[in-house]
Formats: sequence, C-alpha cells, structure tokens
Amino acid sequence: MTTSVAQVLGTQEDPALAAYRSGRYDEAVKAFQQKIGSGQDVPHDHRHLFRALFEVGRYMEAEKVARGFINEHPESPDLHNSLGEVLWTRGHLDEAETAFQEASNRRADDWLTAELNLGIAAFERGRRTEAMQRFDRFIDFYNNGEATTSGDLTAVGIACQYLGISDSAMYQDALKAFDEAVAADPNDLRPRILTGNLFLEKYDSGNAATELGTVLQLNPYHPQALLSMGRRMRFDGDENAIAMAESALEINPNLVGARVYLSRQLLSAERFDDAIEEIKPALETNPV
Repeated sequence: MTTSVAQVLGTQEDPALAAYRSGRYDEAVKAFQQKIGSGQDVPHDHRHLFRALFEVGRYMEAEKVARGFINEHPESPDLHNSLGEVLWTRGHLDEAETAFQEASNRRADDWLTAELNLGIAAFERGRRTEAMQRFDRFIDFYNNGEATTSGDLTAVGIACQYLGISDSAMYQDALKAFDEAVAADPNDLRPRILTGNLFLEKYDSGNAATELGTVLQLNPYHPQALLSMGRRMRFDGDENAIAMAESALEINPNLVGARVYLSRQLLSAERFDDAIEEIKPALETNPV
C-alpha cells in the first residue's frame, strides 16, 4: 500500500474528524458533541462520536449516543449496527443480533458490515453452518458490485478470512479486499490493522510491522493498533512487547483483547494470581 502519511493527512479538513483520526479522542468527542448540538450533519456526526467513544472504551456512553439517535430518528436506519457492536462488546448478544438484523433489513449505509456481524455472531455462538453460508454470500456481494465503500470492502475481507478456515486461498482474497478498502478511503485505519494482523497470522512479521507502523504514524494512540504491534513485537522476541500492549490499555482500559493477551502472558510466566487480576476487568466489560 503506497499511500503516504502526508497524502492521508492532507485530505482531512473537518477538525473534529481530524482530531479523531489522529488519536486526540477527548478533543474529538467534544467537537462532535458541539456539532451535534448545533444540528449539523446529524447521522455522520453521531456515528463519528459513537466511534470515538467506542475506541477508548467508553462503551456505556457510546451506547447512549446510538440509542439516543435511534429514538430521536426512528425513521432512520443509521446507528443500528453501531448499537449492535457496542451491545456485542458488552456481552448483550441477543440484543446485538437484533440490532444487526435491523441495520441489514433497513439497508443502512453500513448494512454489509451488519451482515458480517450477523455471520460473526453465528460463528461465535456455535452456529457454524449458518455463519459460513453468510460469509459465502460476501463473494456475491463483491462480484455484484455491492461492496463500494471502505467499510463494505473491509467486511468482504473479514468474511474471506473466515472462509479461509476451510480454503486457504481465500486469505489472498482477504488481503485484496483490505487493499481495496484502503484505496477507497486511506483515512480508514481498520483495514490496515486487519492487514497487519493477517500478515502476523501468516508469520510475516516484516509486512505486519510495515502496516501497523503506518497506522501508528497516522494515529499513535489507536488501541487496536498498539495491541497488534505488541503482539508483533512479542512474535519477534522484543522485550518491549508487553509495554506496547499495556499502552493500549492506557487509551482503552476496557479493551478485552488486550486484557486477554496480557493475562495469557502472565499465565505463561506462571504468575497465576496476576493473570487473574488482569482478566477481571475484561469480565466486567463482557461477562460472556
């Protein structure tokens, strides 16, 4: 991926969005709240406010934003998928699936992401046949030209990763979809992080470092990127890997993946009591 940091930053004109994308989360939250209060660009600003809160683990506030928008705009399909994502993160699985289905049925802008989330929900809850059927539909979504945005293409890539469990050739399709997602919106960091994670999963630490390093140039405080970089450093035997993963929790203390990762490292070191203490906040965030 050849898009430079300077090129990406050069496209950022909205100060609130620029603050969010560079990891100035408190500033971004305040700016989006002010914009919403003035009635500007209601769906987009609510969605960005939700994402800023969600990214730093302020899940109850994020849920309130999503529910508030849905209640005030019952005719709009927006933020149903967002509501589902925060409900899923907090362990309210049935409610989350209902919200995902609502977003899909009403063809929200992110309906393909909602479709993906329904597949992930089925997979995680043991309905594997249903899940794989859902993921397989993403090949048609892509071939029919229904995946047009960065979010859509990212959803296609994730679906291909799941299909790769039984067909390893699908991993190349996942990388292609993530690459197209970055091309569609160079400011969207999620497909870059997912690309880095996929490289690491395939034991390609060098390319993983390149992708994750680019993300952290753009946003040095992105919790998922910090966690992924910590995992990459651990793979290479870097003694600073744990500190890198811990830095993700400084931004988002409720990041369950970071708690699980650090707890496993403590278990490996036979620090059993510390491992239990590390995992407790994760269970408070998501008890299931």
